[in-house]
This record gives sequence, structure tokens and C-alpha cells, in this order.
Amino acid sequence: MTDKYYLDYAVHPGEYIAELLETYNMPQAELASRMYVSTKHLNQIIKGKANITSLTALALEAVLDRSAQYWLSLQAKFDEFTAREEQAASLLNQKDWILSFDYLDLTKRGYVPPAKDLVQKGLHLLRFFQVASVNAWEDVWFNHMQGTFGGSDAHTNTDPNRKVYAEWTAWIRIGQLLAEKIVSDYPVFHAQKLRRIVPSLRSLTYIADPQEIMNKVNKQLKDAGVWVQYVQPMKGMRMNAASFMARSGQVACIQLSRPARTGDHFFVSLFHEIGHLLSKGKSHGFLIGSTNEEDEENTSDGFAVDLLIPPEDLSDGYDKSRYTAKEFGWGSPSGKEVW
Repeated sequence: MTDKYYLDYAVHPGEYIAELLETYNMPQAELASRMYVSTKHLNQIIKGKANITSLTALALEAVLDRSAQYWLSLQAKFDEFTAREEQAASLLNQKDWILSFDYLDLTKRGYVPPAKDLVQKGLHLLRFFQVASVNAWEDVWFNHMQGTFGGSDAHTNTDPNRKVYAEWTAWIRIGQLLAEKIVSDYPVFHAQKLRRIVPSLRSLTYIADPQEIMNKVNKQLKDAGVWVQYVQPMKGMRMNAASFMARSGQVACIQLSRPARTGDHFFVSLFHEIGHLLSKGKSHGFLIGSTNEEDEENTSDGFAVDLLIPPEDLSDGYDKSRYTAKEFGWGSPSGKEVW
């Protein structure tokens, strides 16, 4: 249940005091007098109902010939052990959260170490997300993710929706870790520069080579402090893209779950997320393209479609309103292709 670097047991320092009292044949009342504390308080320490403070440790150092550091170290080890036991119990009570993640997939990708014990899996997942507890994960991740799935019933953190959120957040977290290694020399995100660059991205839709597309997209967007990356989706994940801030909120990252292949959803997803960046930017928190505001989603949809089908290119009588990002397959793995 515990990591090899942690104690799997601990003894309250009060037990060591009791042993020394027997060795010295000293009554508790005498030790209390010598320490200048009440007998009741000393008895509480010996029974493990009260802890050793710095002042208590200094008093014990003077009377029992053990350093203050010795007593404080015993107390610290006991406190850590107790806290880890409480943490383990909490994780077991929230085992559904642990089981919602594809732990084996994350292990194969190298983001968590192999583990069979449920508590160990939970601890590794908390470290992966850099949060202290499941409640902290919900505050940092789940509360940001609500509404990402539009009008679906995935707004509750219960099965089977819990697994949907787990896949999505794990995918984003992998992207964060990858992006941080790349954007260290990137300029700070600049919305106006991004707005000026966007029209030139439309011409890249005619490039056939996926790697060339990605290279040219990133070359153009770097000056605006924007990085685009592809991250293999988690098994069964149904979302196409996300945008978030990296390097302490300075660089914008657009993450796609599909590689840049001509004829797929790449540019619809890219332009949709750029729409979020231009609409909200840093003001929306680290998860930018994650919102329960239907108007904002529709605005980003329209932004993407306007770039793919410029209004001036439409013939008279052509119903532009029926062409939405959803029409192009946005949000649906089986949706029809753009070209």
C-alpha cells in the first residue's frame, strides 16, 4: 500500500517515553515535574493523544538525555505515517475515480509507473496531475471541463461520464507535459499578432504532406506565442481538440487528437481553437477551449467555418447558415470530412 521509500509502520514518541521511564524507574509525576508540565499533559503524550512540540522536545532533551531533534523526528515520522494512512483510506473511498482512468495506457506511455495496488495507482495519478487529492483534481480539472461536451449528459462526474472526463483530462495533462518541454523559448501569447496571422493559415489547407502542414503552421504561429501539437488520444476518446495555456500562462497551446492529414478535421479543429484563443485568451484560465457557454462555442464554430468557406466565395442564394463546424464533423469521430 505504501511506496518503498515510506515507512509501513510508525510508533508515537509517547511509547518511547514510557520505555525510558521504565528504564530509569521514574514515575510519570516526577518526569512531569522535571519537565515543568502537568502530569495530565504528559500522560496524554504517553498515550499518543497529544503530540510533542518543540518546547516539549527541548524539555525531554534536558531530562531524558535524548536530543530534541530525536523527539521531533519521531513525531514527524509518526505524523507522516498517520497522514499517509488517512490519504490511503480516502483514496480507497474514491476508488471509482482511480478506476475511471486507463492506468495501463498511461503506464505504457511512461507517465505513471506500473502498479497493482489501488492506492498506489491513486497516488501516482495524483502526482501525474500535480494535485494533492481527488477533491483538488475536481477543483482544478473537473470544474473546468463541465460544459465541454455541449448539450450531452456528460456534465456529471458519475459513471459512465466519469470515464469520459478521465480520458479527456489525462489527454490534456499529457499535452501539458509535452508542451512545457517545447515552448520554453516561445514569445508570450499575443492575440493581435495571432489575428493577423490567421488568414495566411488558410492557404496551408492545400498542402498534402501532414508533417509539412504541422511545421508550417507552427512556424507561422510561433511569433504569436502559439504552439500546435498532436497527441494520440486516449482509448475511446471522442473529442478532437483543446486549447490551454503553458509556461505559467504565457504561451497558448492548441492540442489535436488527429494528425494533420488533408481531408480530415485538422483545420476545422485548429480554427475552432484559434477562435477560442481570440475570444477568451488568458482570461478563461488554463483550459481555454473548455466552456459551457453555448454562444461562445457557436462563435468559435462560425469563426472556423468563415475561414474554410469565406462569405465572399458563396454564390447568391447559398445558405451559409447551415454550414457549421458540426457540419464538417466537429466533435464527432465519425463525422464527414472537410474536403
